[in-house]
Order: sequence, then structure tokens, then C-alpha cells
Amino acid sequence: MNWTDEGIVLSAKPLAEKSIVLSLLTKENGLHKGVMRLTKRTGSVEPGNHVHAIWKSRLSAHLGTYTIEVNDTPIARIMTQSKCILLLKTITTLVDMLLPERHSYPIIYEYVKEICSSLHNLSDPLFDYARFEHLLIHEMGFGFDLSKCALCKKVTELVYLSPKSGRGACYTCGHPYKGKLFTYPWGFFDDTISIDKEQKNKRILEMLKITGFFLSEYAIKQVRASEKMPTIREQMLEAFN
Repeated sequence: MNWTDEGIVLSAKPLAEKSIVLSLLTKENGLHKGVMRLTKRTGSVEPGNHVHAIWKSRLSAHLGTYTIEVNDTPIARIMTQSKCILLLKTITTLVDMLLPERHSYPIIYEYVKEICSSLHNLSDPLFDYARFEHLLIHEMGFGFDLSKCALCKKVTELVYLSPKSGRGACYTCGHPYKGKLFTYPWGFFDDTISIDKEQKNKRILEMLKITGFFLSEYAIKQVRASEKMPTIREQMLEAFN
């Protein structure tokens, strides 16, 4: 059995003296791993690289082997931007850690491909990273219900988010319990809202506090119960702040 696909390098772990286990996020085949022999002709396997991949195996259930051709090396464009390198590696680490293998996530694939390839030109990389975490949570089935207040069904003045249910709450219903709720940066992804840089940075940190909680308490605990949030995420946030 074999297939050909495009993919993004997530990780490359040593297997033997001249072999690695290569983990790719592919467009059609999802997160997929395979053994790859290292030769003088082997292309770079840096995280974030976009590759053309051929996977072969006698049986579909086997680990199989990879042959790749590198199409793009985004990390080469940000070698002097240590913060962006940390951001890129945080993205690839979380995807490699959380997505189930061999299940296609086309929306996540396209966004990860876009952010990796354009990271050197992004005006506000941390905002785009926050969008990534929000998207990852949603695509994994842990998304928020922000359509109306969970208590009174009101659709306006929604300023809080429950950490237990992921549902929104209006000011009137939520304020008495504000110590137990997140303050949600409503309209976070609305590009028509004009705010100054300081306010935008505050909203980004509010969003990352929320997405970090849901990734740790729901996504990671369900998929990798014995593990915690990768330390590279904290290192990246410290670098940006």
C-alpha cells in the first residue's frame, strides 16, 4: 500500500543510526508517521517544512516508510527571529501531540501551512497563534458556545465564559460569579473592530489564557492523560512578553 501527499514536518525522532521516525501533518491523510532513512540526498526535516511525501507499507496498519522532497523551509526565513522560531515549534509540537493519527483535518492543515509559510511577514504573530489554538480546540471538538447566554439565553452583552461548559454568559448572569468565569474578549476575530495596540495585546493574552486552559484541562487530559502542556508554549509566551 502507498500514497502520495503534501505535508508539514512536525517532528523527526531518531530510530537508528541512519533512520528517523518522521511525523507529518498531511493534507489528505492527516497526522501520519513513518520511518525514513537519512542519506546525503535527504532533505531538511526541520519542523514547519512543507514537503512532498510518498508513504509505502505492505499493510496499512504498519508504520511504513517515507520518502520526501522538501518544497519550502519556513524556518530558514526566521533564523534571526528567535520568538517566531519558538512560536513555529509550539504549533508543530501541539499538533503532533494532540491530533489523532491518520484522521484528516483539512482546516487545521491549511491554517498551519499558512502560518508557517508567512510567519516572517506577520505583523502580529501572537494574534495568529491565538487564532491557531482557538481553531485547534474547535476542530478537536472542545469549542466554545458563544451564541447566547447559557442561563438567560440573551444574545447581547456576553462578557463571560464558563471554564466547565465552554458556554457564554451575559454580564447580568455572570457578574455574581465572575471569580469563577473567564472574561472573554468578544469580537476577538472581528477585523472591523479598531482598538489600540495595548488593548489588542491585553485581549490576546485573555484569549491565550482561555485556550491554554481548555487545551490543558480537556484536550491534553483526554488525549495524553499522563502529560502536561509542553514547556515550549510557556517559553514562547515569555519571549513575546
